Amino acid sequence: MPEPSTNPTPELLKAARFGAGLTQPALADIMGVAPMTISAWETGRSDIKSRDLRLFAEVCRVEPGDLLEN
Repeated sequence: MPEPSTNPTPELLKAARFGAGLTQPALADIMGVAPMTISAWETGRSDIKSRDLRLFAEVCRVEPGDLLEN
């Protein structure tokens, strides 16, 4: 049986942000990062750190585990 992933999928990050009704710039402002950082996470160009993942999930009102691959 495969190990559970600890990396969020870009599609789930984007879906969570959309679900929260936030634009990339708005989420970036709340999180204290550049909008390009949000874009990089959502396209898979950059991995999100665990502390950022927790804040991302909190802001988007989802559980961090909901953003991980199954």
